[in-house]
Amino acid sequence: MALSSVEFGRFIVVFERVKCVAERYGLSKEDFYNILDLFKKYSDIVAKVIIFGSRARGDYKKNSDIDMAIVFKKDNYKIYEIIEELETKNIIYTFDIIDFDKISNEKLRSYIINEGKVIFLSNEKGEMLVTLNKVMDKLENFKNAYNKLTESLNRDFLEDDIVIDAAIKRFEFTYELSWKLMKSYLEYTGSFESTNPRNTIKTAFKEGLILDGDIWLKMIVDRNKTAHTYDEKNALEVLKNTKDIYVPLFKNLISKIEDELRDQGDSPLGHDSII
Repeated sequence: MALSSVEFGRFIVVFERVKCVAERYGLSKEDFYNILDLFKKYSDIVAKVIIFGSRARGDYKKNSDIDMAIVFKKDNYKIYEIIEELETKNIIYTFDIIDFDKISNEKLRSYIINEGKVIFLSNEKGEMLVTLNKVMDKLENFKNAYNKLTESLNRDFLEDDIVIDAAIKRFEFTYELSWKLMKSYLEYTGSFESTNPRNTIKTAFKEGLILDGDIWLKMIVDRNKTAHTYDEKNALEVLKNTKDIYVPLFKNLISKIEDELRDQGDSPLGHDSII
């Protein structure tokens, strides 16, 4: 069914939003995580960091400044210390940093609330919380692992034991990334906190993130078979299950997460609301 002009316009806006996050606002992965690492040092006093301006909108130029607003829990005078440390980073761009709570211009304040993107979030204990950036990174890693797994499964297992071993390792790796992606997304939406794959899968099923929850639980059993002992017969059985059953589940998870992220386009900050 064809999209209406309004629906198509909304899709383009959401696509650009997700694309902007995936590209880390025009920054290299190294630069982006250098910035986040600095804020981790101040997680006891920094509640939230919002990037705004052209880098948040996606219409930045190669040499655009990095505009950021910081929401402090306390000790907001340390903003000068943070600015000084940012300037010593081996990052070519100019930083423009402001204290969100000291913004007197209501138009600017409203703009940051409505258009800004949260890149750092911590709780009262100083623990890092999941942001959209983390979900996107985990999605990207999972997709890469999925692609490598499907490449391995297209080879003839009976030709070489090495092919079997490599495919099993890729199945194990893809499985680990799949439940950790679910975990991050569920934490991002405020649904769940766990380090246990079985509980994560059960909650993902309950929340409608995955279908066929019983088959996902069977995947855990197959994963455990390959982890503790090696038997070629078991390995071939697991690879057959992977090719026939698990690969479609992995593919569906990718599509579901991407759809969910697109659907959040109506709220520019998702659950990472500034207020």
